[in-house]
Amino acid sequence: SDSVLLFDSDASNESYNIHASKNDEDSLSSSSSEDSTSYYPGFLDDPQMVQGRHRHVMVGDKVTGCVVSSTIHFVKPSDLKADLNKQFREKFDQWEPPKAQRKYIGARVIEGCYTLVDPTDSIAKQEENDHLTSDDEGVVSRRNRKPSISTEIENIRMPISLTLSKIRNIKKQALLACINANLEVSTVALACVYFERLCLDCRVDKSNRRLTFAACLLIAIKINEANVALEHEQPSKITKKGVGVLKSWIRSKKDGDVFASLLEFFTHEWSLSLKTLFAAEFGVFAALGFKLQATPSQVAFHFKKIMKALEWNPMNYLGEEMYDMWQECLSEEAIRENQKDRRHKERQRRKEEKFLKLQRELQIMEAKNNSHRRKMSASIYDSIDDSESRVINTSTFEVGIEEANISNTPPKGQ
Repeated sequence: SDSVLLFDSDASNESYNIHASKNDEDSLSSSSSEDSTSYYPGFLDDPQMVQGRHRHVMVGDKVTGCVVSSTIHFVKPSDLKADLNKQFREKFDQWEPPKAQRKYIGARVIEGCYTLVDPTDSIAKQEENDHLTSDDEGVVSRRNRKPSISTEIENIRMPISLTLSKIRNIKKQALLACINANLEVSTVALACVYFERLCLDCRVDKSNRRLTFAACLLIAIKINEANVALEHEQPSKITKKGVGVLKSWIRSKKDGDVFASLLEFFTHEWSLSLKTLFAAEFGVFAALGFKLQATPSQVAFHFKKIMKALEWNPMNYLGEEMYDMWQECLSEEAIRENQKDRRHKERQRRKEEKFLKLQRELQIMEAKNNSHRRKMSASIYDSIDDSESRVINTSTFEVGIEEANISNTPPKGQ
């Protein structure tokens, strides 16, 4: 059965965790950044990653001219799938969650309070305490010491079981189920944003991908759908084994039980129990850092991708008025991003000017100190020369007196 390791609770006997087998973001390299937690759509599931190595590129020469042609060979779907999964694994082989996001990964309930804990800091403190513990003789005790898990934390990567084909298949299955349930396409796009954020935090693997996406979809329904709420009563008709029947439903202004097919899809197609799904929902909420707001461009990326896959026209789907509002929202976000970039560049320019100013002041101070040292050394040399000249004059005067005395002394024979 699927399980999620997202959240450890001391208040209840059950714990649901997203398996912790795990962005500089400006470069979007395979190593995560230490200072930023921004989400870039298309980084995990790159839409351009559709071709494998079965392609031949020919560059023109003097005979054919400046022509570049690409020939895509026929390949079996299984070989293409394996090749794309290999490219995905090579891209995220060294991927780690950002440092600012690790406090949510190591979050625990401590004395009834949800506490953010950075696993790296806690491990370092634990190692320091273990190193300082000593036995009765004052020697560091190592026999009963538990093996350090710092190496495990440092080597946490994205699970090998999570592949590109699994990510795309689960999105495709969820999209078809949401279309049958008459959900908004933007709701599915928002759920994709949540799901990819958890994948980039290395919280999703093969075993919990369905439960994670289902929980993300429920949260997206509550956030994006109009006047929607999930409700469930207390278990009734408790059996001899202590198991009760949980009645759950979704209330909306829409006519009929339009979401019944979605819940049926979760229970029948994905083999998820509603009890487990509702219990994991808050765990996913906590794993997202309680940050459910997504920028219009992030949602628009997945929205356009879904509309293209369904071969639908966004203007016909949204309507002219809603489409204009959507485009206006995207343009406003672009303006804000440009202003943010300008402010960032202005701050960088001020820092550089301040640094250059301090560097010039330091150079001036060094020049003054050097000139002062030269003056001091010159004065010392002058004093040394004066003392040497005085010594020479004194010695010359003494030699002259001795010569005069010798000349005035009469010979011994006289």
